[in-house]
Amino acid sequence: MVTLRFPHAPLVAAVLLLLGCAGEASDPNANQPATGGSPNAQPYEQALQPSTPDDGEGEPPLPPAVDPPVTDPKAPGYKAGDKVMTRLVSNLYAETADAKGRVAVRVVAGGTELTVVSDEDPLSTHLHAAIGQLPIVVARGALQVSSSNGDGASNEFVKRALVAVGFSYYWGHGNWSTVGTTLGEAGTCAGSCPTCTHIGKRGADCSGLVAKVWGVPSTNTDITVDSHPYSTLDFVSASPRWTLLDRKNVQAGDALAFNSKGKGHMFIYKNGDGWGSFWSIEARGCSYGITYNLRTAGSSYKTLRKK
Repeated sequence: MVTLRFPHAPLVAAVLLLLGCAGEASDPNANQPATGGSPNAQPYEQALQPSTPDDGEGEPPLPPAVDPPVTDPKAPGYKAGDKVMTRLVSNLYAETADAKGRVAVRVVAGGTELTVVSDEDPLSTHLHAAIGQLPIVVARGALQVSSSNGDGASNEFVKRALVAVGFSYYWGHGNWSTVGTTLGEAGTCAGSCPTCTHIGKRGADCSGLVAKVWGVPSTNTDITVDSHPYSTLDFVSASPRWTLLDRKNVQAGDALAFNSKGKGHMFIYKNGDGWGSFWSIEARGCSYGITYNLRTAGSSYKTLRKK
């Protein structure tokens, strides 16, 4: 078990407010001007030291949902491999060892994509699915067929990011594997970061995810090696490793980053309307883990591309 403890909380809080990273503001889509690092700031030195890790969750946690009823019990079931999307806030469950019960392990927003693993009984209220590499059980009534397939699926950064889906939010860290098929391997996060508790060696926070997906700096390409070189404050500032773009030119594998008053968040863009709804891969927060979901982003987010 890995537990994060902070015996000098006031000092840590002061440093975090100065450097900032991931705890997004209460309204992540508010059209507020970013007051973090300037895009015209001087580039960082090549020997940049690891920055202070994220000071909070990427987004405010969602409360547990009430599983919706199956609206049409006679509807045909899903096939293994089908892509489905949560149409509202949904609980993801893990089965107990005796397979007779379930325990909620994550709450996800509407628009989160899952893959059907098995649906043997279309009349049952729940079915087996997976979010990334993590097997879960989800209420059938919360699902609809996903329409996310589109441009961006072949992008190398998108591929690296999608492998991370299902792993836990891990404050101040960045690593995952290609075999996160159990809760133990995927990790778990509880509480409110930075005083959250994490179990396991795998997972990432928002800036740790993007840095690992992009492989920046050049020593950070191995997804299985834990590394957290940058904060969101680093990413919204100029660097020899990424460039600032106009949102209208966003492409698969680019990142959107926000930092203001010591709070920030960022994620990988996959496809969709950059100024409307689009698909993203993000370390969304302790309650969510690393997700693949449909979202929007206000004008406070800067659009970045790895050079």
